[in-house]
Amino acid sequence: MRFVRFQDPAEGIATLERWHDLIAAVHRAPSRQHGFAGVESYLLEITDLTPEQLRGIVQRAIGTGDELMSTAERLRKEGQAQGRNQQGIETVLRLLARRFGALPETIVHRVNAATLAELDRWTDRILDAKTLDDVFAVD
Repeated sequence: MRFVRFQDPAEGIATLERWHDLIAAVHRAPSRQHGFAGVESYLLEITDLTPEQLRGIVQRAIGTGDELMSTAERLRKEGQAQGRNQQGIETVLRLLARRFGALPETIVHRVNAATLAELDRWTDRILDAKTLDDVFAVD
């Protein structure tokens, strides 16, 4: 697979078409949802293949590519959401420390475990809050 990255799209498609049986076997495997989605994501990153081209290859191998491609897309979106959440955590912790000084470990743990909605709510409250309790008050 490492050689596919150096091939133009037509060569890449031809190479992947030769792996028809392997693609079908991976799809039939119990862990297919995570296993092949990772392969798809990898192929989309290292080649110039479009998602539509890769979907076509998968469809020809197993009959449908929608389930697998949607899994790869879901994993990509989950990664993006995790990135946004991590950025929100860092922002809230930075603003809290700037506003209130050193933070207790309980607050740091609470922020690290927060949902994106909680982080947004707390970010909005930081400017007006007089205390840390005001930031984390239950609505």
